[in-house]
Amino acid sequence: MYERLVDFFLTEPRRLILLGALLVRTGGALVIAGLVGQVATTAVSAVKGLAGGLRPNILLADVLPGYLSVWMPESIPSFSFGMLLVASGVWADRTGRTYQRCLGL
Repeated sequence: MYERLVDFFLTEPRRLILLGALLVRTGGALVIAGLVGQVATTAVSAVKGLAGGLRPNILLADVLPGYLSVWMPESIPSFSFGMLLVASGVWADRTGRTYQRCLGL
């Protein structure tokens, strides 16, 4: 099974380059969505905290009740997953371009 996957990408390095681009875009979108979510929750928490006392802990589901926000990263491990996607996408892209250059395709 693993050998078929390696052959799939090595016979056509462009596939590996496209996979890398997809991973970079997906990871980048996750990180940007998470940053927007963090800004939104911090802003709402600060505004509610101005009313008096401590700043309440606001969840992203409270800020965006009509949207499915499960896929948006809110913690360090989920941001790390997004960055891992970006890093693996860059690695796949560079590896695909190296194979493409070596094979002369």
